[in-house]
Amino acid sequence: MRPSSSFRQIGALLCRVILVVVCLCFSVPSAAHASGQGSQNTPTQLRVGFFLAPPHAYTLPSGQSAGAAVDLLVEHIAPLMGIPVEVVGPYPFARLLHDFDARKLDGILMLSRTPERELLFTFPKTPFHSMSPSLAVLDASSITEFTPETRLAGKRVGTILGAWMPKILLTSGARLDPTVGDSSTALNLQKLIGGRVEAVYAPDGATLKEMIRRIPHAPAIRILPIPAPRLAVYTVFARQIPADIVQRYEQALQTVLSTISYKSLEQQHLLAPVR
Repeated sequence: MRPSSSFRQIGALLCRVILVVVCLCFSVPSAAHASGQGSQNTPTQLRVGFFLAPPHAYTLPSGQSAGAAVDLLVEHIAPLMGIPVEVVGPYPFARLLHDFDARKLDGILMLSRTPERELLFTFPKTPFHSMSPSLAVLDASSITEFTPETRLAGKRVGTILGAWMPKILLTSGARLDPTVGDSSTALNLQKLIGGRVEAVYAPDGATLKEMIRRIPHAPAIRILPIPAPRLAVYTVFARQIPADIVQRYEQALQTVLSTISYKSLEQQHLLAPVR
């Protein structure tokens, strides 16, 4: 039997519909492409935030950013990258992490690596420095050393809100007293001097020593190294920063560290004035 005229018309109409759908599938861009998602624009300048941590990063009385890590990035690495860098701060450490996007920053000057932070930032392969976690105690303190067997038994330890802490401290029995603000370590040392805490923790013993030196008429304070691996620190970037910028940073960092010792930069900033 021959199909009726109406069936032939329906068949022809279906063929046209299929042809139109096929054409649309191959000619219409995807929503991501049409909206520009996935494209990356190279910035003309990088804004990098920092928290107060002399001799690595601090501000001069004039308000200008300074420090060994600042010099390394601005004076030595940025020229090799071919892109200017502005270092801004200081910011309270926790707020620097949590309000990163709101502050319109492209990176953080110095940050240790954790799985949680790797979800938020792009870490280069190479750290620019490593730090020694330490405690500060008054010279008359009963805490004379910190070993894997040390039990702090409820002693109050001033810490920095959001800062990395070694497991050995977390399991020592200490009562952690986190401080906020852009001068958290200095505030914690004042608490120590005033008897409000019995020890002060910082991820970097050099920063503790430097902050103690800058306290007028400070009593004798001892630095106790914590038996934990040295803490590698990196300059990190926002996830949306193009990969080639991070690669250029990585190459420049390796070139600079092959000729310049970070310790030598650190020495230049010891005892410098802090706002």
